[in-house]
Amino acid sequence: MSKTRYKNQKESNEAIAKAYIENDYTNSQNKLLLVSKVNYGKINSKEYYSSIDDRGMNLYEFNKNAERNLTLIERYEWSDFSGVTIDHSITKSVFTFVGHGENRDITIEGKGKEVEQVIRNHSSMEVNVVKRPVWTKVLGYRSQTTWKMFMASTVYTLILLFILHPLLPAAKAKHCSKIFPLYVQNETIL
Repeated sequence: MSKTRYKNQKESNEAIAKAYIENDYTNSQNKLLLVSKVNYGKINSKEYYSSIDDRGMNLYEFNKNAERNLTLIERYEWSDFSGVTIDHSITKSVFTFVGHGENRDITIEGKGKEVEQVIRNHSSMEVNVVKRPVWTKVLGYRSQTTWKMFMASTVYTLILLFILHPLLPAAKAKHCSKIFPLYVQNETIL
């Protein structure tokens, strides 16, 4: 399957989900504020979407082959939670909702800042945003996993050496003397 076809299929799934959710909210008393793709639960091949409104969040499971493309899985009211911890990264935001029962982790893809604003404006939850040092936003350091940071450091060092090698005159002379020893000797004699 070509990349273009896959991209168009992915966009059409999101368009189908958005249209379904907007239609679902036409008869609702809640005001739809935004729709976002989410990671919900354990890693699997299913797609999930959320609708964020002024009173809470709906979570939907997407199934292109079903009669109804989206199935409502759960509804969370903002009033059910006392607080939320938000961990923003470049492409996603992890929301950990603290409620009366167990904590609920939901990963919002791409629209985390907007969801944070909705929560701040429409709920009385205590919002805690995780502060990240700048270096943890660099690819390879975001997860803070030792082997990923080691690999990223190695790759970044090699890239830096590759870029700097032609710019350093001492490196050129040493490199040329190894490859063309007579040429360098004859050049210094003249």
